[in-house]
Amino acid sequence: MEKSEIRRGMSPKLSAVLARLCERLGPLFSTQAVKLPYLVDVVAKHLLGYAIADGTYQTWEHGVVTKAVFRFVKHEASGDPVFRVEPHSYSESGKRISLTGGSEIVSILSPDELAVVDFVADEYGHIAPEQLGFLTKRLNTEIPAETWGTNASAAVTEETFLRLNPEWQYLCERISGVDLDDRTKWSEPINADPMAYFLRALNG
Repeated sequence: MEKSEIRRGMSPKLSAVLARLCERLGPLFSTQAVKLPYLVDVVAKHLLGYAIADGTYQTWEHGVVTKAVFRFVKHEASGDPVFRVEPHSYSESGKRISLTGGSEIVSILSPDELAVVDFVADEYGHIAPEQLGFLTKRLNTEIPAETWGTNASAAVTEETFLRLNPEWQYLCERISGVDLDDRTKWSEPINADPMAYFLRALNG
């Protein structure tokens, strides 16, 4: 491994994924840069059977973060031959990352890997950064609310992939806005006759 890779703390594959995302989407807000590689690996694990970027994914306050990318954007980008990090007044973290020019490193990705990265860029790359954070949280609903912000590990599993389903995302979004303690909105108990309750719900 070259010294520049050790200094950056990003593996060649993670660097290639980030470079391809920049090629596809243009300059990325740092929120996108730290979250999109996670989605790449969630999709890759399902479609290819292995993670491409293989980053360390942690549960930070505003969603899942790729640790090495955050560290690079925050501390290690100066003088890098592939990426340029610049201040940006209107982004969540005040920084934006782009390519300095050519990105030959992308060539280490196979055609199948490129297809996965391009899919994630096209499908999720234009989501507002704040919503991208909510999406990554909804992929990890087994993690208690108080754990977000403690740098616990985020999952990259088949179940995580299934939670990308728009219906799951919509359900989680609706539930998050419901006050489950408001007893005026509770229905009658269903334990006595679950089938009757189900039939009434269908006819309602």
